[in-house]
Amino acid sequence: QPGEGEISACEGTGGSTGGTTGGTTGGTQETTGGTTGGTQETTGGTTGGTEGSTGGTENAYCPENLDFDGQIGSNPDNEHHGGTPTLTPYTNDAGITAVLAAVPETPGEEVTGLSLEIDGATVTAVVAFRENRQFWIQDAGGAIQFFLDQAPDFGTVVVGQKISLTVHALLNFNGTPEITQASNWQVVSSDNPVYIQEKTGEAIPIEMLGQIVRVTGVITEALGSCGGSSNCYTLTHGAETITFRTASAFTEVCDCMTFVGPVGQFNGTTQLDAVDFDFATTNETGPGNGEFPECEGGGTGTAGSSAGTSAETAASTSEPTVPVVVINEIMYDPAKVPDDRGEYIELFNTSDQEISITNWILATLDSEGQEVEHTISSVTPLTIPPKGFFVLGVNARSSRNGGVTVNYEYDPAISLSNTGGDSVILKDPDGVVVDRVDYELDAPWPLHKMGFAIELRDPFLDNDQGANWGNATETYGDGDHGTPGRENAPE
Repeated sequence: QPGEGEISACEGTGGSTGGTTGGTTGGTQETTGGTTGGTQETTGGTTGGTEGSTGGTENAYCPENLDFDGQIGSNPDNEHHGGTPTLTPYTNDAGITAVLAAVPETPGEEVTGLSLEIDGATVTAVVAFRENRQFWIQDAGGAIQFFLDQAPDFGTVVVGQKISLTVHALLNFNGTPEITQASNWQVVSSDNPVYIQEKTGEAIPIEMLGQIVRVTGVITEALGSCGGSSNCYTLTHGAETITFRTASAFTEVCDCMTFVGPVGQFNGTTQLDAVDFDFATTNETGPGNGEFPECEGGGTGTAGSSAGTSAETAASTSEPTVPVVVINEIMYDPAKVPDDRGEYIELFNTSDQEISITNWILATLDSEGQEVEHTISSVTPLTIPPKGFFVLGVNARSSRNGGVTVNYEYDPAISLSNTGGDSVILKDPDGVVVDRVDYELDAPWPLHKMGFAIELRDPFLDNDQGANWGNATETYGDGDHGTPGRENAPE
């Protein structure tokens, strides 16, 4: 995108003079850049002065966040829910080394029927909205995360607990080891120390996957969307860099931030993933921080670049075209797996050309009739081939979702009602509705049957009409009825 280089550089020549005047000039140029669709955005970034070089209040801030509530958000003052932060390493062997050794080497492979004991591992991080099914544990030998079918039977999982259990299944999820089935749960003790490794300025090797680190640095580059509603950034800390991934809107280039949380990975390279577990914070009122030279001269000047880019985007979409993509199949009530794992929506491209759906918007309605939206985005292009299918699903793991091959996993906030009908809405990046289906659970729509997807009889029919839909007759995966990713076969 135009201006991306200026954003990444975190520098502007106006920054050498800094001060209020430079900032005002930068503000003026960003407006000009917006008007001309981004042409002047570089000028805005270059002439725009910065408060940062003079230690002002609108550049880079580095608050610390040591709460362990597992909540999604950017508030460093969230209530402390358990665990005592410590810099003292664990010394106990709870059995995690043996469990890690049993994880399959092939990504996507799962091994079951195990009986491996973990005795006294510390819970170090919890994803609150996963209802006690996703969390991390650690001992002296390493760390591993849980992504369970069923939550532990002892109740709420809290950071700082020491737990014992028997592991029955392990999954290699694209390079990340996961415990997927366990039993014999026991909380040994609570409010134990949680080991945080200070890694600012140090490399973070793949051997630290899942371990809790604290890294303070500067966001120096915007890498764009990277799956779901998330964006990736380069976080520079000392002489080191690492990818930071987050769904939070507060992160901007030249923000200084502190991340506290488990180390993640993508394609064998470590990254700090705050999409599901967000300890990253920025501070909108903190003092300027002059110890990060990467951002000196950047704060206000780069605002011109950002505004120019946004204005150009708006200009380039003033004449929207609506590709012919239809909602072709909906599974709103799977039987073999829970709804929040097995729901899916199939799209069909009726045209003779490949169509990109990157940055399109998927929406359904909540109980109040308000739209809940999710932006379809990824670091790789998301395209539907000519006369081809594309499956959107709430869970992309075929071993967990009933056997569906999902092309894109959307946010679990998108849910499909099976109690009173719902609306599935597909919009282009400008918010223009491409297709919408308002389905019902009875005539003239197909009668509700648990475990049966509803399918359009022909993708060229009007999918607003219930009579043009039927319940699926073919089965897939674990035995539910539907044809995700292939030609429909309705009754």
